[in-house]
Amino acid sequence: MNMTEQPVSFECGGQTLRGILHSPDQPATATAVVFLHGWSGTRHGPHRMFVKLARRLSQAGYACLRFDFRGRGESGGDSSAASIGSMTEDALQAVNFVLSRTGAREAIMLGICSGGKVALGAAAEDGRIGGLALWSAEAMGHLR
Repeated sequence: MNMTEQPVSFECGGQTLRGILHSPDQPATATAVVFLHGWSGTRHGPHRMFVKLARRLSQAGYACLRFDFRGRGESGGDSSAASIGSMTEDALQAVNFVLSRTGAREAIMLGICSGGKVALGAAAEDGRIGGLALWSAEAMGHLR
């Protein structure tokens, strides 16, 4: 199956977040995947692993969104103002964006490192998040 990659942007916290939407050429599954990079990362992921996986998932029929949190990569904002809370807000807005853009009914959050914390926080707030994939997730303090 073929797929397309399209630069996209959406707003959160008064800033423009930029990303890449991977879309299958056939109608997408009812589930989209949102990639959440770590604290100092970008939407590419370490060694471009997010790019490679998003392409494979899209070829298998899943719409995927890779985006930069505020203050990271190509997104607007100041990285010194970032927190797990602001990153969670960004992730929730990413879910709104990808579901409205693709017609998917739920999202799976794939988070690496501190992106795993963000995925947990987002899932606790939004029932449209139907699954989590946490890579190298950090300890959660009192939530361990």
